[in-house]
Amino acid sequence: RLEAVNGSVLAALAAADREMLPVSIRYLIKTSPPSMHWNVVTALRQNLAMPSLGSNAGRLCIDATRAGFRMQKSVADQALKAVRSISSDRDHRPADVWIILALLDSPVHRKLAETLFRHKTAAGMFSQGLIDAAIAPFVDGLVDQSSRIITLASISIKANEAASRRVGVSLFAMIFRLFPQSTTRREVVACLLDNVGSRRALEVDAGLDALTTIA
Repeated sequence: RLEAVNGSVLAALAAADREMLPVSIRYLIKTSPPSMHWNVVTALRQNLAMPSLGSNAGRLCIDATRAGFRMQKSVADQALKAVRSISSDRDHRPADVWIILALLDSPVHRKLAETLFRHKTAAGMFSQGLIDAAIAPFVDGLVDQSSRIITLASISIKANEAASRRVGVSLFAMIFRLFPQSTTRREVVACLLDNVGSRRALEVDAGLDALTTIA
């Protein structure tokens, strides 16, 4: 019976009122049986980070996803597997960036999510355009996520792959531009100074490029 009810909620998710979407997401992640976890993740990829959500509903949706992943390891496992399995940049969605942000809140999945983000940027599958689409339209609702976004930028700056470092430089510039809060900007500068002081030539150069860009 639960599976039938949750199937109905899944089927109606795309048409759900945007204010009800966070409630539906939290319910589905919390209550769906293992046999439905892949379907729940597919629904998340289809409905998160949609421009029609707006900043407030977007904030509530990513908060619901973060909380759900912390409570339901199996759903978080499936989410990580789903994003990892995509082999073409054309098949990625802005929602995949949100999923990685949400996974950063799960102690079990944090390092795996960080590594996956670096691999995706290195392979050119997470382009700056995709990341912009995941963040820029929702910036007012993602203020609480700024530290996690900085973490992703720093991971990229430290990468050996040039494509990742380019994304990191662009991502730091975007954070500095979109999040004018003084605390966020100080965090960006402090993080980049750490990069420049690392004595790793590639990381130092990328950190300097980012500092020059935001200056």
